[in-house]
Amino acid sequence: MSRRRTVYTNSFEDGLPWARFAHGWSSVTSSSSSGSKVARSRMTAGQSDPGEYFHLPMQQVTPGEHTRVAMASRGTMGQRRGWVTANSVRYQTSGSSSWRGVSVNITGATDDDGGWIGTYIEQRRTSGVYSVWDIDNLQMYTCRDNRTTRIFGATRYETAAAITRSYSARQPVVYVARGDAFPDALAGAALAGHKGAPLLLVEPGRVPTAAARELERLDPASIVVLGGPDAISDGVVQQLRGHSGQVRRLAGDLRWETSALVAQEFDDPDRMYLATGRDFPDALSGGALAGRDGAPVLLTDTATLPPVVADEIRRVRPSEVVILGGPNAVQPAVESQVRALGVSVRRLQGATRYATSAAIAEAFGNEPDRSYLATGTDFADALAGSALAGHTASPLLLTEPNQIPAPVNARLTAMSERTGHVLGGQDAVAAIVRDRYGRTLP
Repeated sequence: MSRRRTVYTNSFEDGLPWARFAHGWSSVTSSSSSGSKVARSRMTAGQSDPGEYFHLPMQQVTPGEHTRVAMASRGTMGQRRGWVTANSVRYQTSGSSSWRGVSVNITGATDDDGGWIGTYIEQRRTSGVYSVWDIDNLQMYTCRDNRTTRIFGATRYETAAAITRSYSARQPVVYVARGDAFPDALAGAALAGHKGAPLLLVEPGRVPTAAARELERLDPASIVVLGGPDAISDGVVQQLRGHSGQVRRLAGDLRWETSALVAQEFDDPDRMYLATGRDFPDALSGGALAGRDGAPVLLTDTATLPPVVADEIRRVRPSEVVILGGPNAVQPAVESQVRALGVSVRRLQGATRYATSAAIAEAFGNEPDRSYLATGTDFADALAGSALAGHTASPLLLTEPNQIPAPVNARLTAMSERTGHVLGGQDAVAAIVRDRYGRTLP
C-alpha cells in the first residue's frame, strides 16, 4: 500500500496545458535525439518582465495531505544559477545540460477552496543574465502523513530512556539491564513487559546520565537489576539506591540460571517460551509476545537444555513450551529433551531472524493497534522496546538497517495497526526503512 497518489501528469507532447494562461513559456522540440517535446522558458539579459509562467489545470486534492510537484529539469544561464518557482515555492537551480529531478512541496496551497489547487510554474528573471529553462515529465502527487514515529537517542542508553518516556511517573518497579551485553536482559524484557514496567540500560560500571534522569522522572518504588556483579557492578547498584530504597538483583552464575530465576517472577504461567541464549534476535521479538502472554522466556544452549532450565519447566509444568527460532538456533535435540519432560512443544520459526520475527508477530493476529520496528543486527534498541511492546500487546519486528526484509514487510502489510514506531536512530534503521514502514500502514 503506497502513501503516494498521483493526481496529474504532463509530458508536454501536446503543448502546454491551459496555453491561454501561459506567458513566455512554450512547448518546443528538445534537442535530444528522441525529439520529444519539453516546456521551455527563454529569458534575455535585458528582459523587463520579472518572470515567465504557465498554469496547470485545476486539480482537487485532499486538504491536509502533502502535495508535491515533481519534474525533470535542466537549464542554461550566464551566472550558472537562477530561480524557478512552483506556487510561490522558490528553489534555486544550477544551469546544466543534464536532466535532474526536482520535487517541490506546495502543501500550503491545498488548504484553499476545499482542496482545489491551481498550480503554476514560473522562471524568475535574474538581472543581466540570459537563461533558458526546460522542464519535462511533470507530475503532481499527494502523500499522506507517514504515521510512524522514531524513538531514539544519540546512544543506546539515551534510546532506552526515550522508550521509557512512554511510561508515567511513580512506577512500582523499573528493571535495569546491562546495555552492552544481551543475555540477562533477554529474559528480563518479557518480565518487564508482563509487569507493565520500564526497562532501562546502564553501563557495567556506571549509570549513564540519560538513565539517571529517567529514573528521577519515573521515581520507582523498587528497582530490579538483571544480572550479577560481573554484568552490573555493585557500584552501579549503589548509584541506583539513590533513586529507590528498594534495589534487588535477579542473577545466576550463568545466563541460563538468570533466565530461570526471572521465570520464577511469573505467577504459574500456562505457557513458557524457549530461545537460544547464544544470540539475541529470536528472544527480542519473542519477548514482546511473552510479555503479552504473561509468560517467561527461558534461555537454552543451542544443542543441550541446561539442567536449571529443565528444572524450571518441570517445576511449572506448563501446558506448552514454544520454541523461538529454527533448528540452527535451538536444535532438535533440545526439543526432544523438552518433550521428555512431558510438555507439549511447538515452534515459531522462519528461515532467517527476520522471518522468525514475522512468524512471532503473526501470533499477535492482524488487529494490534501499533507495531514496533528495530534493527536485527544489534540488540540494544530492541531490549527496552521489547518490554514496551509486550506491555502494549504489540508485535516487535526486526529489520535490516537499509531495507525491510520481505517476510517482515508482508506481515506489516497484513496487519491493520494504525501507528508504527521505529526504535533507534538512522544509523540503526535508515530513513528509507521508516518511509517504507509507513507505507504498510492503512
